[in-house]
Parts: sequence; structure tokens; C-alpha cells
Amino acid sequence: MKLLRLRATNFRQHAQTDITFHRGMTAIVGANGVGKSTILEMIGFALFGEQRQQKSTILFQWADSKKFGVVLTFECDGVTLEVSRFNDTASLKEIGDTTEKVLATALSDVTAAVEKKLGLTYEQFVNSFCAEQKGLAFLNFKSNTARQEEVGKMLGIDRLRAAEESARKLANDRKTTAAAIESALGDPEEIRLEREGADSEIKQVDLELAENAKTLHELEENRSAIATRAAEARNYNDLTTEIAAHGSRAEALKNAVSTAGDALDEASAEVTRRTAIEAEALRFQEVKASFDELKRAETADLSRQRVAADLTTAEQTALRLETEFQAIPECDLSRAEQKVLEGNQRVTTARSAYDAARDAWLQTKNDAAVAVAGAETNHRHATMALERARVQVAAGKCPECGQPFGEDFTTALEKLSATANATAATLESARAAAGRSEPAELEAARTELADAEREHAELADALKSTRSVNEKRSQLQTSLAGARQRVGDLEKQLASMPAAFDASALRTVTAEHDRLFPLHQEYQRLSGAPERLERATAQKIQADADLQLAKDEFNKLKAQRTELGFATREAVDVAITTLAQFEGHILRLTEAATSLEHRKATAQSNLRQAIARGQRLAENEQALKTAKAERALYETIATEMKALRVNLNASIGPELAARASENLSLLTNGRYPLLQLDANFTPSLV
Repeated sequence: MKLLRLRATNFRQHAQTDITFHRGMTAIVGANGVGKSTILEMIGFALFGEQRQQKSTILFQWADSKKFGVVLTFECDGVTLEVSRFNDTASLKEIGDTTEKVLATALSDVTAAVEKKLGLTYEQFVNSFCAEQKGLAFLNFKSNTARQEEVGKMLGIDRLRAAEESARKLANDRKTTAAAIESALGDPEEIRLEREGADSEIKQVDLELAENAKTLHELEENRSAIATRAAEARNYNDLTTEIAAHGSRAEALKNAVSTAGDALDEASAEVTRRTAIEAEALRFQEVKASFDELKRAETADLSRQRVAADLTTAEQTALRLETEFQAIPECDLSRAEQKVLEGNQRVTTARSAYDAARDAWLQTKNDAAVAVAGAETNHRHATMALERARVQVAAGKCPECGQPFGEDFTTALEKLSATANATAATLESARAAAGRSEPAELEAARTELADAEREHAELADALKSTRSVNEKRSQLQTSLAGARQRVGDLEKQLASMPAAFDASALRTVTAEHDRLFPLHQEYQRLSGAPERLERATAQKIQADADLQLAKDEFNKLKAQRTELGFATREAVDVAITTLAQFEGHILRLTEAATSLEHRKATAQSNLRQAIARGQRLAENEQALKTAKAERALYETIATEMKALRVNLNASIGPELAARASENLSLLTNGRYPLLQLDANFTPSLV
């Protein structure tokens, strides 16, 4: 394969790139990150498609569109090919002098066609055709073994080693398989004996099955007569059970007849008693009506007494409220509110006066502080000027002009000293003014504000007390009106109630009521006595009829049991036991037949297994022969692959050294014309 031209659009760092590969070496030079290694990725992308997990990392960062792709022109086996691959389109063409032939168009079809043309997958391509940046660093910085493996990987020698190792592995696998087959082989003689034993067992079982069937047939012929007599014996037992049941039922019916007679006597007594008390019980309703009327009058009298008691309580409550209301004087609320307003006005005036006096005093203090600061600054400047003048005089210079002084320098020095003294006096005066205490006007305003606030609080408390007294007086007045209304209502209610009732009449009626009430209850309880008497009479008649029917059925069953012809109970048991023994014999023969069938099935299964083991023995012998043959074949292949790899190393080493020397000479402009590689591909200059 020979590269001819590469064109890329919006592929990672390459917005528009066009590279022509000339004969010989093509060197690509650039700073880190400009896209040198990306050229190898673009070649792989064009031939085999995207190998990244995210296509979004391919697109050029400042691309105008989202379309990216590569067009690669190369020569393979003397034919010029052009592969074009973009986001979602691809094509492979054969380029002639004047014509073009499309070989594939879909993405996957283009990849498959390229792999077929080159005879390489993507992994084989990157490991044999090219090495990425720093891919040859192993020549200087890895062990001898690592260098051999990397060079072998680039030249394809590693595939010979892999083929050798695969052949040896397959040979070992076949050796293991052969050993497993040999250990699993069975004994042909043992298999033959098992087969003959299974055949003999099947024949013996068939003979025993025939004998069993013959005996079972003979028993079945005699079974009908024995079963009939056994059925009659069971019928005898059933009749005996029914006779006993009917006897028990007759006894129960006798008890029912006795119970029905008792019920009939009880119902007759109830009817007689109900007739005897009927007149007194009916008079109870009249007495109860008089009793209820007197009880209602008694209840009304109790209500009248409660109303009278409530009236007395209401009158006492009204009198108490009247006394409390008269004891509370009415207060002048308007006057108290006016005094609070006047006190509030005094507080407002006093606070305004205090605020004005305080602000004036704060302004005075601030002005004094400013005056002190200014006086300090002036005094500091005057003092500094005097000190500088004294330094000048000590140096023999005039404090005003800096020249060697004459006779008048004393006057200038005295002037500066006087200025310093004057600023000191001013500073002292300003500090005295700043340190003065608060004026009397401010203290008087503060005192007036405190007095006004205290007086206002006292007036507010008095107003609150006045309001509380008036509210209580108002509440008492409302409660008094309600109490008076309550007294009037109770007086009207009491006047509308009836007079007292006759208590002696109530006592007389109550005694008669209590005497008749038990008779009334008994009469009510006996209200169903006639119906119960009628039902008891019918039940007694029915019980007598049921008892006679049970006696008739009992005698009928005894006659049927006599007709069966069994003289004793032992004869019945013998008939049933004979059938059970007979059926037990048949059951045992049937079970024996089932067991023989199982034996036959087991023997047939053993026969099939013996036949199958014989077949597997033949198959395993053939498989053992095949495994041994394949083992010999794979061992031969491994030996030949190793020899081929050794010969290939020996033949490629000189050619690789010559090509490396040629490239080194071109890179160093002939300074190092010859590079030698040892058996481990370690380079050295000659």
C-alpha cells in the first residue's frame, strides 16, 4: 500500500487540509497540538471508519457546518483507489486514467471492501502499517524483550508467535482429550455379557408372566359366586345395623310420646289459670289510666315547686345587683380623657425643648472639637517652623533666607518663637472650651421632660381606672335588667300553672296498681296458652303415629334378614372373609404381574444401555484416533511456525537495519550513515 494524497474537512484541528505524499520520506513538522498525530487518525478514519466513542469530539471547533470527513487516495497492488468518508456517507472508487469505478457506497460496505482489498483489519493496520507519535521510543527506553515484542508487532512476527502458541495449545488440548477418552473407554467383553444377561432376563420374565396370567384367569372364573354370597352377607350386616337403628328410634319415639303428653298437660293447666285471672287482669288497664293521670299531676306539681324556687333565687339576685350598682358612683370619663390629652401635649412640648437644647449643646461641642483640631494643627506647624529655624541658626544660617546670617537673625527667631507661644495659648483656650460641662438650660429641659412624662403616665393610669369603673357599672346595669326580666317571666309562668293535686288519691291508686300488675304480666305471659294447647294435642297424636310406624318398619327388616338364610353371625363373617381372601390372592397375582413388568422394563433398559455403550465405545475409539492424529498435526505446525519465525527474524533483521540506516542518514544529512541492529533489535552506530 502506498499513500498518494489526503484531504480533510473540519476534522479535529484541520479545517481544510490537503497533503500530497511524495516518493520517499514525508516529514510532518509542527508545534504540539496542531494535529500531526491526527493525520494518522484521519488515514484510519478514511479506511476503517470512526474508532472514537463520541463523534462530537471529531468536529472542528470553529466549523461553519456539522459536516466533517476525509478523502484518501492510495495505491494497492498496482491499482489506484480513492476512499471518501464523511459523517453519514462513504464511497470507495477505483481510479483509472480516464474512468472511475465505484466499488462500494454504504459506510459498512466501504469498510468491508477496504479490509478485503488490504487484507487487514483496523487493529492489524495500526500495528503493522504505521506507528503513532512516540511509538518507536521503545528502541531506547525498554528492555530487550519489550523491544523484540514491539518490533515483532510492527513487522507481523508476533502473529507467527501467536500461531505457534495457538498450535501448541491445540496440541495440548488434543492430548488432554485423548487421555480423557482413553480413561472413559469401556470393556467390550463386559458390555457383551451385560447384553446377553439382559436378553436372558427378558425371556425368563415372559415365562413367569404367562404362568401368572393363567392362574389369574382361573381365579376370575370362580369369583362371581363368592362375590354374590359375600354381598348377601354384607346385606345381612346392613339389615342388622338398620334393625338396631330402628329399635333405637322406637325408644326415642316412646320418649317423644311421653314428652308430648307432659306438654299437653302443661298447656291445659295454663289455659285453666288464664281463665281464672282474666277479669282481674283486664281491670288493670282502668287502674293504670287513673295511676298515670295522678302521676302527671304529681310531676306538674314538682315543676310548680321548682319554678317557685327559681323565682325566689331570681328576686335575691336582682336585689344583690341593685345594691352593687348603687354602690358604684358614675365617673366623668370625658374630663379624664381631656387631662390625658393635656399631659400628652406637655410631653410633646418638653421633648421638643429638650431636643433643641441637646442639639445646640452637641453643635457647641462639635465646634469646640473643630477649634481644638485647628489649634493643634497651627501649634504643630509653628513648633516645627521654630525647630527648623533653630537648626538653621545652629548651622550658622539665617532662619528666613538660609544664607550665612548677619546681625538681624535674632529678630526672625524671636518672631517664630512668639508665633509658637501664641498658637500654644490658642490651643489651651480651645481645649478649655471643649472641656466645659453641659449648660444649665439642657439639664432644666431634661428635668421638665421627665416631669411631663411622669405626669402623663399618672393621668393615663387614672383614665384606665375610670374606664374600668364605668365598664363595671355598665355590666352591672345590664345584669340587673336581665335579673328583673327573669323575675317577671317566672312570676307569669307560676301564675299559669295548676293548683296542687290530691296526694291521698294517688296513694290509693298506687296500691291497687301494684297488686294488679303481677296478674297483668302473668295474663300477658299466658296469652298464647290456647295455641300451645292446640299444638301440644297435635304433637301427641303425631308422636303416637310415628311410634307405630317405627314398630312396623322394625318387624319388616327382621323378616328380610331371615330370608337371607344365614343361621349364625359366624356364617356371615365366613362369607365375607372368603371373598376377602380370594380378592387378596387376585391382588397379589396382579401385583406380581406388575413387578414382572417392571423387571422386564428394567431388563429392556439394561439391554438398550448395553447397546448404547457398545456404540459409544466405537465412537470413542474413533474420536481417540482423531485426537491423536490432530495432536501430531498441531505439534508439527508449532514446530514449523517456530522455525519460520526464527528464519524470518534472521532475514528481516538485515533489511530493517539497512532501512533504518538509510532513514538515519537522511535525517542527519549523512553524518551517521550506518545503523546496526543486534538479535534483540538494539540499535548501535557503526
